Amino acid sequence: MKKLRIALFTLAGMIVVFSLSGCKKILDEIKHHPNGKGDNCRVENIYFSAYYSNANLDPFLFKDTANFKYNVNNQLVSVDFASTKYHYYIGPYPIADRYFKYDNSGRLQVYLESYFQFDNVTHALFWHKYTYINATQIIDSVFNYTSGNPAGSITPETGDLTRIGKITLDSYGRVIKDEYAWANSTDAPDITVYSYDGAGNLVSPGVTYTSKTSIFQTNKTMMFVARDYSVNTRVGEATQYNSNQLPVKFVPRGLRAFVTNEQFSISNDEEMIVEYKCK
Repeated sequence: MKKLRIALFTLAGMIVVFSLSGCKKILDEIKHHPNGKGDNCRVENIYFSAYYSNANLDPFLFKDTANFKYNVNNQLVSVDFASTKYHYYIGPYPIADRYFKYDNSGRLQVYLESYFQFDNVTHALFWHKYTYINATQIIDSVFNYTSGNPAGSITPETGDLTRIGKITLDSYGRVIKDEYAWANSTDAPDITVYSYDGAGNLVSPGVTYTSKTSIFQTNKTMMFVARDYSVNTRVGEATQYNSNQLPVKFVPRGLRAFVTNEQFSISNDEEMIVEYKCK
């Protein structure tokens, strides 16, 4: 009986050791791949169908393409939507086009939502300016209805400062807390907390994960914007993967970022197709 207890104790100890070593291996991979575990590939296009609507139109279904562009450092610099050429707008602003600018240290400095250029001036519905306090604290100054030159200045020339956010990162560079407050308001900030399990996946009620790699792991800017640094793809999100174990076909509404906006909603009937460029 004593030998049995010793054997069981030894087995339990081995399980704990292997579990801890597995978690450490995953966290080491996150630290050694700051741009994502899937950084040997990058998203080129996402093809999807959506319903567009505004105050003047009844909702109608259209096919769209989100085209991802990168600079020579493989940093995501814009996501442009085919629907823009059909003049699907929020007022004068394209419904979803995005722009990104980085500082000399490779950190995201400016993020524009629903932007366009006219007469060499950049206009954006939302202009995020990021100020880095230290390795784990970022201030997000959010301006609304803006214009300016993000290539020359990180602050818009026109636009109202509407919200101020305090973003907290963990030691692996993942966002673990958002605290956003309205500018010039004494109201308590809206707080969102994010946590990750030992496998490196975002903890969310009712959500489980496959062993396949998450699409967001191809680029750290995608992870930051989506607020999802999960190593793996969620169960039930995708139906087909490429040889790099990345999802290439999502179920309807399976992809939660970069293809949604208050002016359009994703079709419940059609799958989304992702096109990658891999090394």
